Amino acid sequence: MSEHTPASPRMGQLPAAALIVCALLCGCGTTRSGRGWGEDVTLLPSLQRLGAAAVAAAKDPYTWAPAAGAAVFATGRLDENTSRWASEHTPVFGSRKAASDASDVVCGAAGLTALATALATPSGENSGERAWPKAKGAGAEAVAVGAALATAEVLKSLSDRERPDDSDRESFPSAHSTAAFAFASVGRRNLDAIEPGGGLRTALDVGFASLGVATAWARVEAKRHYPSDVLAGAAVGNFVTAFLCDAFFGLNATSAVRFGVTPEPNGAVFEVTGRFH
Repeated sequence: MSEHTPASPRMGQLPAAALIVCALLCGCGTTRSGRGWGEDVTLLPSLQRLGAAAVAAAKDPYTWAPAAGAAVFATGRLDENTSRWASEHTPVFGSRKAASDASDVVCGAAGLTALATALATPSGENSGERAWPKAKGAGAEAVAVGAALATAEVLKSLSDRERPDDSDRESFPSAHSTAAFAFASVGRRNLDAIEPGGGLRTALDVGFASLGVATAWARVEAKRHYPSDVLAGAAVGNFVTAFLCDAFFGLNATSAVRFGVTPEPNGAVFEVTGRFH
């Protein structure tokens, strides 16, 4: 057992708290198109819009990079060996219990942060104008996140994979990872409407990615999931949420962060690149 001080799960609440404060100061005005955020949302998008959204979601690095990573880890003994090492050494959180607690807190923080970005989006010049677009936009995002989690549950029942701790057969994919990356997908799309200036967009983008990665790794350290489980959950969470949000809103998110995966003979190399202003 590692003797270092466990990482505090409460640290995950700081980005959410900061954005909630910002949200209380924002939310008025309109997007660059001159329309309020959520004003043009439809829950019955055209087939053309659905097709374009599906292609964009599949091409998103937050979808294909973790999906490729899951495939790499599923090869040979890399999945089991990494899971065993992480749960025995707990290098980040200090213990399996601390890791399990942190996964709940950090995933919750990702959800609060996504909510804060929705509150901060420009949806009209006064409170009366903002109420309905906000409700439509938030409702569409809630449906997208819910659909991602429902997809993960269906895949759990189909895969019937036993968890590393042998507690049940609901290991693949990770619902925590699905949720965290679904919230991150929502948050990035909201940031496109808010258009934070300078390096703030990059910082917030990195923050969303960090909450997702921290949630996923915590589940591995807690011995609740294999690495391929959390990577698959990240891919499912981003793909389903991005697909539905883009279809409902008719928008595609941009990101200051890009991921890459390069297979190696004994594993894989994960690369993260950022665009700084």
